[in-house]
Amino acid sequence: MTKTYENQLLQLIGQWFTQLSTYKLEDARKLKKEIDHLLSPIHLPKQIESYYDLVNLKHQLITNEISLHSNFYQSNLLDKDVIETTDRTLKYLHKFMQATIMMNNEDYINSIESLRVAEKSLDYVSKFEQAEFYFRTGYVYYRLDQNITALNYLNRSYYLVRNSKHHDRLKANLSIIKAGILSEAGYDKESIECSEKAVLLSIHEPLTKSMAIRSKANNEFRFGRYHKAAELYLVALKTGNQDQKNVGIKNRFKLAHSWLKMGALDQGKELLNQVENEINNNDQSLSEFAARGIICRELYLHDCPDTNKINIGLSMLKEKKLLYELKDVTKELSNFHLHNEEYKMAYYYLDYTNYVAPILGGDY
Repeated sequence: MTKTYENQLLQLIGQWFTQLSTYKLEDARKLKKEIDHLLSPIHLPKQIESYYDLVNLKHQLITNEISLHSNFYQSNLLDKDVIETTDRTLKYLHKFMQATIMMNNEDYINSIESLRVAEKSLDYVSKFEQAEFYFRTGYVYYRLDQNITALNYLNRSYYLVRNSKHHDRLKANLSIIKAGILSEAGYDKESIECSEKAVLLSIHEPLTKSMAIRSKANNEFRFGRYHKAAELYLVALKTGNQDQKNVGIKNRFKLAHSWLKMGALDQGKELLNQVENEINNNDQSLSEFAARGIICRELYLHDCPDTNKINIGLSMLKEKKLLYELKDVTKELSNFHLHNEEYKMAYYYLDYTNYVAPILGGDY
């Protein structure tokens, strides 16, 4: 392979990366075919192979062509002999994709560590790729219940794409997370407005639209409007092809939880059984919903909840450092015991996150 041919390939891969960052997905698909055709008869130098592999991974992630599994990514994709012109871009892509796969497997602490390394090379990628980075980083901080930091990154992301006509899906995802943060802070009306904005932005993205509707349902659930929440979860389930997708599993769990809270125990139990089977057969990490399922079953389907099983669910959330989810579940446990006039247990769960949070970290 001549140096001129290598440079041509690097230029094309760079264009492909740019098209993905600007969400020009049809152009990216066409260019990928062109690059694959050029690559098929030749053996690639290590640095070009690394560059191609990382951009291809990003391509498959953005176009929903793959699900990221815990054993999918090999951290040695980035070789030491990276040429100077792509060195920092490769380092960024390596750590950013590594972090993305970690967050898909709920490993948020290690994901943040990789994102911090990637951020050092952020000046070497386009502003639209920076927007994607800030969005993913904001999402991770949100999952770690560090909402002030999360909002800072989300706002930086939005600023970079605010005038882009190609980034409606990204803007919808930003609004979905902001809706969750506002809802958790008690801003009912503002959360609904954010969710509705996300729905409008995702009119051509069925799965994103489903998540936007679910965010609105989550707010209804949080404020105790379970019938309305159930209606919206049903709408979310009918939006987009959710078979074999985590979005569908999450929506079905939320609907089952709503039915259980409403006292529709037979419906709730049947759907909860389905969700638990789906989680058990799913090769991606869904620890939050597995844990919540255990606790829901004990609270609403057993006359006397088994404390040991509830502790298993809580331990699953602690292991993944899912602080907000832990706080949310223990609040539900506290309210359950308060309703039954079991004041000692109600206080125990009310105070639970106060001594767990300093160990795990979070906005407390």
